[in-house]
Amino acid sequence: ALAVTREPAGGFNRSIRADNVIMTALASRRIELASPMLGEFGDNVFRHWPEARRVWLMNYTGDTVGAARFAVQAIENAARNGWPWHASSARLGWSYALRQDGKPEEAERVLQPLPPESESIVWNEHENINKERAAVWLARGHADKALALADAAIKRLSPVRLQADPYLSDLYLIRGQALL
Repeated sequence: ALAVTREPAGGFNRSIRADNVIMTALASRRIELASPMLGEFGDNVFRHWPEARRVWLMNYTGDTVGAARFAVQAIENAARNGWPWHASSARLGWSYALRQDGKPEEAERVLQPLPPESESIVWNEHENINKERAAVWLARGHADKALALADAAIKRLSPVRLQADPYLSDLYLIRGQALL
């Protein structure tokens, strides 16, 4: 947050630093740190850019119903502005919200437009398509498919991340639940 305020108000660099704080806060589930930065981020960049982050913030504060409703708007705005990464993040947040609300079949439907597997390195857990698909499979009672996806994602991510990296924690949880 200190780094954000060192940049000039209204500047693009200030927004990027605010976005980094938001992503770190979301990854560590320190959501109380993300909320103030969301306004800072949104005030300095394109109006719709932070919407995918807001979907995740709503999810992590327990407003999964609101997150699912808001995700539709976030996806449309991201697609209209040519931001496929933000559209994917909002779609994954929508799936997460539905899954948390006990609607794994709907969550699976929401994930269908996303590619079956992402070959690029995942820089944050919100864009991990395989992790969310594995969680949906597990919620639908398909532990074998969830385990296979989680193992594949862990194998792909492990060489580029420390084993204690919080981005891998959800995958290890899904893997353990699938084994049970």
